[in-house]
Amino acid sequence: MLPYVLLSSSLVTYCQEGFAEDCHQVEEIENYVTLDVAPKGSLCRRYASLQSYVGVSCFWVHPFRSTDADQFFERIWAQVTNCRQGELFWEQKNVNHPDSYHQRKLVTENGTYRVSKKDKGLEKRTLIFLSFGQSGS
Repeated sequence: MLPYVLLSSSLVTYCQEGFAEDCHQVEEIENYVTLDVAPKGSLCRRYASLQSYVGVSCFWVHPFRSTDADQFFERIWAQVTNCRQGELFWEQKNVNHPDSYHQRKLVTENGTYRVSKKDKGLEKRTLIFLSFGQSGS
């Protein structure tokens, strides 16, 4: 498993609108490195891992453990799996505090997509991440 750092930010953007059942979120994150345009309502950062992976991770902020956050997580995952073909992985990690963390991963021949949900109890928010990484070699 490739480690990556969860980003924190004081920026709070609540996602109010859904998105169509097309591939725009997936395409925007794939193109972020060259176009530097984040998917609507998200905050993105590029990353490089110790395992020679490079990519981008974007996140949206929702009210803590809200239905909107759960629905957005499911919609992002549905978009990834409907728009790209690959091998699916489901992960749930135990954390050392009352927060929770869920991740789903799709590995394709072009790269790895991750959709994660992280509850941040002290911050009273839930972060939904969409990440895309490729081998840097």
